[in-house]
Amino acid sequence: MHMGISFILLNVVDAYLTKEALAMGAVELNPVGMLWGNMVAKGLIAVVIVAGLYFCKEGKLLFPLSLGMLGICFWNFAMCFMGAAAHAFS
Repeated sequence: MHMGISFILLNVVDAYLTKEALAMGAVELNPVGMLWGNMVAKGLIAVVIVAGLYFCKEGKLLFPLSLGMLGICFWNFAMCFMGAAAHAFS
């Protein structure tokens, strides 16, 4: 269950960091991500994914999915950091 909560939280963090990066001029690389730029929508989609995986007895897939989301969050954080640095020095 902890992996499910982690996956949901990482999706919400991803949505927030993506929103911030886009506000700084970044470009969304995920064409599907453009459809759900909303943190609540992304969180709800993550809840449905977690529920579906547990329902299908595939909860073990949440660990690699969470690792992937962690990597995406680090990438988005780096983009926000670089965007803030670029604005500070321009």
